[in-house]
Amino acid sequence: MSIVSIDGLTKRFGGVIAVDRVSLDIGGGEFVALLGPSGCGKTTTLRCVAGLESPDEGTIRLGAGTVVDRSRRYELPPHKRDIGMVFQSYALWPHMSVIQNVSYPLRLKRQRKQAARAKAMEALELVGLGNYASRSVSALSGGQQQRVALARALVREPSVLLLDEPLSNLDAALRTQMRGELKRIHEQTGSTMVYVTHDQEEAVSMSDRIAVMHDGRAVQIGTPREVFDSPSARWTAEFLGYENILPGLVGAAADGHARVRPDGWDTSLTCTRTAGCAAGDRVWLAIRSTAIVFDHSDSVDRPNRLDVKVLRSTFLGTATEHEVDAFGSRLVAKQIVGGGRPAAPQGADAVVWIEPDQIALIPAKDEPATAERAAAELAAAKGRVS
Repeated sequence: MSIVSIDGLTKRFGGVIAVDRVSLDIGGGEFVALLGPSGCGKTTTLRCVAGLESPDEGTIRLGAGTVVDRSRRYELPPHKRDIGMVFQSYALWPHMSVIQNVSYPLRLKRQRKQAARAKAMEALELVGLGNYASRSVSALSGGQQQRVALARALVREPSVLLLDEPLSNLDAALRTQMRGELKRIHEQTGSTMVYVTHDQEEAVSMSDRIAVMHDGRAVQIGTPREVFDSPSARWTAEFLGYENILPGLVGAAADGHARVRPDGWDTSLTCTRTAGCAAGDRVWLAIRSTAIVFDHSDSVDRPNRLDVKVLRSTFLGTATEHEVDAFGSRLVAKQIVGGGRPAAPQGADAVVWIEPDQIALIPAKDEPATAERAAAELAAAKGRVS
């Protein structure tokens, strides 16, 4: 059963369409991430569910009840929706203690002080702050304040918990720690959670499903592996970290394999993630930098073995990023530190190979990927190489 059901949601700010006909169903106990760059509409979508923004079109249901139906000009006030929300800024009361902040929603519901305090303590124990109840929130670290905000949202035992980039103000180590804490709390409480983020690691590590958003639309919805392994559009692949995206033509496709020739290349690549492509289809070949491996062996049997020239190498700390030239196309190959022999020096010739299952094929028929555009992109790439 869907606990959150969004259908045709549209929100405009003047002439700008912030959310464009978004539809999404979220089941009970699911953790769903709205993932996308700044300005894609993910926070506005969340705020419409919370009742903090009034949509122009569409319907929203929470549980068995409708909270928004623009065709009937009906909207349920935010305080009557069975939700909890954690804001990016935490929105804590600085003059209150930790326990007062957490119990505040219960006091608004006229719960007795003793009962409210007992429930607030349970929520604080859940987030690991049971010993901090009497402290002022202004005396807490950023990570601790984030936990207080989470406890305050959980104390009401809402049917849906909405989280708007709650970890963005924390440093890298705390973000990693809090990702684990949020996952633990989700598993322990069984709450339905909708989580807004621009951070791909957050979305992958915590969510059951991801809705990738772009220009106000949910362009792809699926499990983390489905979304990351099979991006449905070139933009999605670029956002999800595929550094190498080449236009190409499918020469042959059968039995889950395809031979695809990138534009301007003298050879074809074997691919197994074919996305239902057929011979003659225009496609994008999306390849992560870590999938391009430097080959120091004499084997000629490796699939997709390519002769390249190393153009530039940049040390990144945990990895070294190499730019190489293959048939006039600039490719990025990332070599993890300690992950084998180093690549050839800058300016030298080298050999790389790409596993067939590491190339994602994306149909180009629904994108402005004409042969003319592909030729222009190839010319531009050659210009960068030279």
